[in-house]
Amino acid sequence: MTATLHRFRLAAILALSVLVLLPGLARAETPDRELDAYLRLAIERYGVPGMSLAVLVDGKTSYVQTYGTASIEHQVPVNRDTRFPLATMTRFFNAAAVLELVEDRKLKLDDSIRVLLPALPAKWQAITVRHLLTRRSGLADYANPSFNGGRAPASADEAVLVAARAPLAFEPGTRAGISRTEDLLLAAVVEKASGRPFEGFMKSEIFERYQLTDAAYGGSRVLIPNRSEIYQALPPGPEGLTLERRSDLDLPRFEFATLGLNASSAEIADWMRLLLSGKILSKKTLKAAMTPETDGDRPQPFTPLFEYAATPRFEVFGANGAGLGDIRHFVPRDGKAKEVTIILQINGSHLPFQLPTLAQGIASIYDPQFGNPLEMIGDRLYVLMRSGQTKDALARYDAFRADPNFQTLSTELIINKVGYELLFKGMTAEALTLFELNTRDYPNSANVWDSLGEAKLASGDKDAAIANYQKSLQIDPTNMNAVRVLERLNAPIPLQAPTTPEKDKKE
Repeated sequence: MTATLHRFRLAAILALSVLVLLPGLARAETPDRELDAYLRLAIERYGVPGMSLAVLVDGKTSYVQTYGTASIEHQVPVNRDTRFPLATMTRFFNAAAVLELVEDRKLKLDDSIRVLLPALPAKWQAITVRHLLTRRSGLADYANPSFNGGRAPASADEAVLVAARAPLAFEPGTRAGISRTEDLLLAAVVEKASGRPFEGFMKSEIFERYQLTDAAYGGSRVLIPNRSEIYQALPPGPEGLTLERRSDLDLPRFEFATLGLNASSAEIADWMRLLLSGKILSKKTLKAAMTPETDGDRPQPFTPLFEYAATPRFEVFGANGAGLGDIRHFVPRDGKAKEVTIILQINGSHLPFQLPTLAQGIASIYDPQFGNPLEMIGDRLYVLMRSGQTKDALARYDAFRADPNFQTLSTELIINKVGYELLFKGMTAEALTLFELNTRDYPNSANVWDSLGEAKLASGDKDAAIANYQKSLQIDPTNMNAVRVLERLNAPIPLQAPTTPEKDKKE
């Protein structure tokens, strides 16, 4: 692609984004057009090579679209059949299998895991199947590098032994915490209760039976047709931001069951449609599976089937795949507005970002009540400043800050985030404007002065950079990043700040 064509496409994306993302201006004719503009902006903003999205509205498929490249090397586009690694999202389907076996009376949620797996340590007697599903077992994570001398277990049996040698992180049922050991035992529960090999049971009873026919298990070394490559960002260099293929996605055979599922967004959407309609689990079971555990009146972050979060206006049920995929199901509390389900997959990015946040932005296009006000103002600032409309951006930001509905919200982090995005895009002047805005609104934050110092240094203003780093250290004498930069610049360090030990200094 020529530089001229790239600039033309970027200008077109930003022009459409201005129209569809900014209240008070002309809006998109349909949600699909608005959504397409929002996604193209996100792809440009974060440097996503390939993306796949499916949206359900009230349990019916509303939108399926793919973007970009599944293989940069071979220029293979993402299409509806492109599979992506689900990583930790794999456990969502395993949880559904457990709940189906409960409905079939093959196991009980509140039985000890040792009822089905009696060879497990006696000290795990109090742990139930429900505890595994809701992340409240307290089991040590066998993947913790501080266990087993830093060596990864080579088998499921060894993984269980590693976890068994460690103490429980907390008493079962008293709090929530994530452990891969839970996922491993859930797969063992499915195998034992069904009386069948795990992958065979999942393929016939959970995937093929419910339209997820192309789902397949395997790490990066297993040849899986139509699977996207996965990429990661390299540190910025002379050529700017670049990507490389990830080499850390190979899995030992025993982890296929817990981390190794691969599937497409379109098929996951079909499966979710059946789940929400009561075709996979009964409506009664599904309701219970979407009810969070509580500590007193406070809901905990997991239900038997989903991750869980709530606001006064809506509940969110989700499953996340280690930054590569995300399912978010938004349910309004009033019972009148429509439910929106987002299935989102990517194969990497130049800049880090949170898929659940992007999913929430997508949901807000269908119903603004699902939106996060801070992310929404961040989107608007990015669009306007990327389009050269800095004056309009600042006016919109000041209006947001003056709105009584938002005066309790801190904008410090979102302004910093957008500032760094612009800085990495080479828009140093615009980034400086935002970092200076943050020092105006949050003058007692060491972080904002540190960020302004970094942008000043990028602009070539060494003296101003030094002054800002020194200001940061006056507020927070423990800011070692500022100390290291000032040492590198041979600049004075405020007396109360520490210095870098000689052994930690870089040549």
